[in-house]
Amino acid sequence: MPKAMKYSQISKFLLENWFFIKRQTWSHVIFKNNKNRTVIVPKHSNKDIPWPTINSILKQAWLK
Repeated sequence: MPKAMKYSQISKFLLENWFFIKRQTWSHVIFKNNKNRTVIVPKHSNKDIPWPTINSILKQAWLK
């Protein structure tokens, strides 16, 4: 299990799974799909996103 991932990896995964970028608020990007599921992903320059946050993103997307 990886310790962390980059924003680009997570966004690519969501875009491949039928999500699209709805909007961006400051340093968070809001993804949405056609089933009205909303996922908020932090986008902090070049920092890694820790595994507990990734786990939460997957739960929001119902992809776990």
